[in-house]
Amino acid sequence: MMNLPPHSLKVSVGMCTYNSDSFLEEQLKSIAAQIRLPDEIIICDDGSTDRTLDILHSWKESVSFTVQIYQNSKNLGYTKNFEKVMRLCTGDIIFLADHDDIWRPDRVSLCVEEFQKDELLGLITTNAELIDAEGTLQAITLREYINLMHVHHFWCFFFPPGNTMELWTGCTMAIRRTFLNHLLPIPNHFACHDIWIYLCMPLYAKIKYLDTCLIQYRLHGENYSTAPTVQNLLAHPSQWNYYNTILETLDFHGDLFHPLIAQAKKMPEGSLKHRFLQKLYRHQKHFARRKKICQHFWKNIGIFLGEILNGGYFFHPQGFRSMLYDFVKGSGIKS
Repeated sequence: MMNLPPHSLKVSVGMCTYNSDSFLEEQLKSIAAQIRLPDEIIICDDGSTDRTLDILHSWKESVSFTVQIYQNSKNLGYTKNFEKVMRLCTGDIIFLADHDDIWRPDRVSLCVEEFQKDELLGLITTNAELIDAEGTLQAITLREYINLMHVHHFWCFFFPPGNTMELWTGCTMAIRRTFLNHLLPIPNHFACHDIWIYLCMPLYAKIKYLDTCLIQYRLHGENYSTAPTVQNLLAHPSQWNYYNTILETLDFHGDLFHPLIAQAKKMPEGSLKHRFLQKLYRHQKHFARRKKICQHFWKNIGIFLGEILNGGYFFHPQGFRSMLYDFVKGSGIKS
C-alpha cells in the first residue's frame, strides 16, 4: 500500500483533567514540543477546584494549534470523561493523554507513520518509562511493571482469540477514530475505558504494540487507575498479583462477560465472532462455578472434579496454579 502524505491524517489529542495542577504544566509542555504537532487538543475537565483551569486557559493562548476546553457540569468519573473527550475529537487519529505524564517529542510522529502504512490499523499502544512524583526514572518499564502484577493472566480470559495481548494502558494509546463508532458507548459499569477499547478493537481492526518508550508514565500513588508505586509493588508483590486474586478481581470489575458478549453479538457473522462467543460463554460458566467454592472441602469436590473433567482449568495460562488456588481456598487453609 502506498504511503499517504505525512500530514493527510488529522491528529487530535484527547486529555482529561481533574485537580491536575501538580503535574499538568509539564505534560502540556511536552505536547507542545512534539515534532509533529497535533491539529487539535480537546480537554474535558471533570470539576477541578484547584488551578487546573487557569493553567489550561493560559496554555491555550501560547500554542498555535486549536485547543478546546470543556468543563463538565457534573463529575462524570474517569471512564465516562474519557468517553466524552473521544466523542468530541474530530481528528483521524486520537492520542489519549493523562494529565500527569510526559511525552517524548516523537510520540505523535512515530505513531502517525504506523497508521499511514496500514489503513486497517485501528489501535497502537506503546511501552513507557516509569517516573515517580518528582520525575525520577524508575528501574523498570511499564511493560515490566504490568508483568510483575501478572495482569496479562487476568485479561487474557476476555481477549479475542487469534490476537496477541501486549499492553493496553490508555495514556499510551493512539486510536483511529473511525473504529470508535463500534466501541462507544462504554458500558456504564465497566471499570476502565482503555481496557474496553483494547478488548473490543481486535473485533473490528488490527492492533499494534510498539515496544518503544514514547512517554514517561508517572506513578505517584494517587493515579486514577489506583496503580501502585514501583516501591509498593516490589515491597508487596502478592497484594498486587491479579492472577492470585482473580475471583476477587472479577467481583471488583463487575460482570465483565455480559458487555463483551453483547459486543461480540453485534459483529457480522464469521469465524471470529463464533470463536469469541464460544470462549466467553465457556469462561463465564467456569467462573460462575468457581464463585460457589466455600471453605468446606467436601462441599467443593463436585466443583473441583467438574472443572477438571470439562477442561475449565486448562484454558488458563497456569491451570495447575489456578486449581491449587481453589483447592487452598476451598479447604479453608489460611494462606
